[in-house]
Amino acid sequence: MTLPNYDVVEGESGGVMHPFGGQEFLRQVSRFKIETAVFVLTQFENFGEPPDAKGLAELDEELREGFPHTYKGAVY
Repeated sequence: MTLPNYDVVEGESGGVMHPFGGQEFLRQVSRFKIETAVFVLTQFENFGEPPDAKGLAELDEELREGFPHTYKGAVY
């Protein structure tokens, strides 16, 4: 669900993680009408920072409702 939005190269500190990157990915899949199944793999239980923080269960439910034909579930 959390995706990097940068490439780390020697001499650079990198960038900031995109905490809802998986959700954005699903939006783009839907936008371009790509017919595929998406399973999300994550090592995190919580995403984002307060006041926008969400737990995996809450985010899973939102993705199931928002992308019923594409999103097939999350694996923690």
